[in-house]
Amino acid sequence: GCDPLDTTRCLLPFPSNASTVADPSSGTGLRVAFPQGSLGSNVDGVAIDVSEWNRNDGFSPNSELLTFVAGLDAGASNVPSWTDIGASLAPDSPVVVVDGATGERIPLWAEVDSQAEADEDRLLSIRPAVALAEGHTFAVGLRGLVDTSGAAIGPSATFRVYRDALTTTIDAVEARRPSMEAALSALDAAGVTRADLQLAWDFTVASTDGFAGRMLHIRDEALDALGDSAPTYTVTEVVPNAEEGIALQVKGTFTVPNFLENDGSPGNAFHYDDTSPDALPTMNGTLEAPFMCNISDATMSGSEPAHLVQYGHGLLGGHDEINAGNVRAMSNEHNAVYCATKWAGMSEDDVANAASTLAEFGNFRTIADRLQQGVLNQIYLGRLMTRIGGLVDDPNFQRADG
Repeated sequence: GCDPLDTTRCLLPFPSNASTVADPSSGTGLRVAFPQGSLGSNVDGVAIDVSEWNRNDGFSPNSELLTFVAGLDAGASNVPSWTDIGASLAPDSPVVVVDGATGERIPLWAEVDSQAEADEDRLLSIRPAVALAEGHTFAVGLRGLVDTSGAAIGPSATFRVYRDALTTTIDAVEARRPSMEAALSALDAAGVTRADLQLAWDFTVASTDGFAGRMLHIRDEALDALGDSAPTYTVTEVVPNAEEGIALQVKGTFTVPNFLENDGSPGNAFHYDDTSPDALPTMNGTLEAPFMCNISDATMSGSEPAHLVQYGHGLLGGHDEINAGNVRAMSNEHNAVYCATKWAGMSEDDVANAASTLAEFGNFRTIADRLQQGVLNQIYLGRLMTRIGGLVDDPNFQRADG
């Protein structure tokens, strides 16, 4: 399951269609197929579980592209730098990425990993300067690279087989030849001469449905269930003069469909009824999400309807960030009522699960899935704030004059 184009590490070059298999049912016709154990292990020898990655029908539109080039002198090779991204589009750029569907060159910069301690870990990192088109296949080409002595770096034996059209009796090599020919042809059409290449490969960016299908599914299911109503909610606490400049603070919970396992708390991933790679999350009861709203002194003493503002807190923070001085000041300056909920997946409640995931990365799906539940919670909070029967009709949000 490893790629013989670059034998330094199993998954190099990365990303690559060498790490996929054909799947006509997917949006791209491919399915990621990382071999178990190929993503490495933690200090306890626990291998990263690749199952969730292997649901995908391609790779990220914002991947850095990685490979190892032995002895590379990036400066002498004139690889395009982050200070001159436009150089990557020059006819003679040594690093080229081409959109196979459109033939367009992709602006990029490249650099050698300066933090690596060992030479064999000092990878060439290629960074596209734009998000790559979803569902498209891209060809990567390297040429004109020299080592620290100024000598040209030769191609690997496996790449030379493809570049120079040498036939073999190796089934795995021959099975990949059509995709490699497509990549070489795309580069040739972009002005990159085949004979000049030292390495080339292709990769496919996941489809729009592959990226967003699960999120859009839980959104649509939940909004269909809600209809035209406001979410059910309960006010649990009303605090006068809770903070300087805040006349009234209203706390409570609102009910959201739960698409996570168990009670939807940190550490739980999506709930599915089957194990197919295209399975969509299914509703698993409901959960109660917290909310907090601050009504400013200016709003309470004024005569105009207030602006409603939905606030999203920062990394591993909480919904009480609306108590920050700058937010309270804006509330008073602009007659705004701020409401917030915790962003499930990356709130203060998720600190312990995030820390454990750093030590066991196969657990990452629990963060990604709960973040999508968090998006749904935010959507429901917006409906709670604006729909008839929600907070706009709650007595705590009415002035004495109505």
